[in-house]
Amino acid sequence: MQFYENTGTITAPLFAPPQQDPFGLIPVQQYAWPAFADIDNDGDPDLFEGVYYGNMLYYENTGIQRK
Repeated sequence: MQFYENTGTITAPLFAPPQQDPFGLIPVQQYAWPAFADIDNDGDPDLFEGVYYGNMLYYENTGIQRK
């Protein structure tokens, strides 16, 4: 997975060189369904990812980086 960060603006995007998986996410099978919810009630969205064969992955959001 590659991530392209927009270092420009919404109206004038400028993308930095791609980064290989800067978030440490685990690749999933096909038919993945992501959903965001504040499961730990700390005010930021956490990620749930369900996959076709019944597995569920959970990623806790430990902080939001803002520029």
